[in-house]
Amino acid sequence: MKRMIIICLVISVLGFALNIETVPKKREDEVLIKGPVDKGGFCGLVMKFTELNDRYGMLMGVRGGITFNHTFGLGGGLYGMVNRMEVHTNYPMRNFNMDFAYGGVILELIFGSRRLVHFGTHTLIGGGSVQYKLPAYEEPWYDDFFFVLEPSVEMTINITKVFRIDAGGSYRYIYGTELEGISDRGLSGAAGHITFKFGKF
Repeated sequence: MKRMIIICLVISVLGFALNIETVPKKREDEVLIKGPVDKGGFCGLVMKFTELNDRYGMLMGVRGGITFNHTFGLGGGLYGMVNRMEVHTNYPMRNFNMDFAYGGVILELIFGSRRLVHFGTHTLIGGGSVQYKLPAYEEPWYDDFFFVLEPSVEMTINITKVFRIDAGGSYRYIYGTELEGISDRGLSGAAGHITFKFGKF
């Protein structure tokens, strides 16, 4: 009798074990980034030096965003020309001052963020406007809008835990301008930039 009871118990335990092994495991989603995501954020002041319509131009702006795992960034930027630039046109007795500004979404990739000196790349995708203004008036005489794509590469120096300086270069692709004396080719071009960034990196 005891043997029968023991045999029954063994069979029950084996059956339970086999049943556990045959239960399918819960399948998890495949993801690019596993584990917890370390988030940060920053904002910064940007100075750009470039050529516009075969003349020197200086742009000032702001840039900010959120970083993920010290590697990826998502944010935005907005830049505008600060120096005066005259545009010669075929309009009778009309020479205009030009205003130029653009901005958009910025996608960023960072390499070795914790190192004292490291490198990164980012791309701005957005739009902007260029305007004619008569020297004596504030309101634009003519204006036009365009699409802009601007890939960049840069070197970053970690000054403190919350302050970093970027120095780099970019190329600005402009499409869609149709004003007299201004062309896509004239507004497109290389630029150098310096960015003063504050935040949690």
